Amino acid sequence: MHVPLQLAHIDLGKATISLFVPEPESVQAAYRAEIAAGRPVNFPYWAKIWPSAIALSKFLATRPDLYSGKTVIELAAGLGLPSLVTAKLAGKVITSDYVPAAVDIIRKSVIHNRYTNMEVLEMDWNMLPEKLHGDLLLLSDINYDQAEFLQLKHLVEKFIGQGTTILLATPQRLTAKPFIAAIAAFITEQATFTEFSLHESMEISVLQLNN
Repeated sequence: MHVPLQLAHIDLGKATISLFVPEPESVQAAYRAEIAAGRPVNFPYWAKIWPSAIALSKFLATRPDLYSGKTVIELAAGLGLPSLVTAKLAGKVITSDYVPAAVDIIRKSVIHNRYTNMEVLEMDWNMLPEKLHGDLLLLSDINYDQAEFLQLKHLVEKFIGQGTTILLATPQRLTAKPFIAAIAAFITEQATFTEFSLHESMEISVLQLNN
């Protein structure tokens, strides 16, 4: 999906991050065109900045100790806002998504910000390289499909077992509760943010997970 981009400036209180985002009307038109043509297409969830990504980014802006000089990984990054927050101080940032269009846009944002410590990869969190290691793993609103909870739990356990700190941002939705309960033993810190989506307030939890 190739659509026009806008440069957005996200105010996080202690920092302002610039990144490219697709024009919403163009995304909707392209999606409808694919459906009308009978082509299989997934809904472009990646094409907007979700409240969880903003909440996670605000948390990161107040906790540079978690990533300063360290290796950061973000999976299912969408447009990569949290990764871009950490890139100012991190030693290395590996940000990824399985959607090629999302990866291309993140790369444009990296170039715009002149970051040389960011690697952007097309990668599915269900099929990660064995050698992927980091000090901090960022996960933003990926626990929405109950069919994937078990695989996601294995992912969390794998990185926790490697000594990685995980930050998970999740809306406080009922369907997420079973997954949160399954990883509760790893939760060492929790912060709550109120964000807005479609003019409605939404409570977002940012959970820090450690062994």
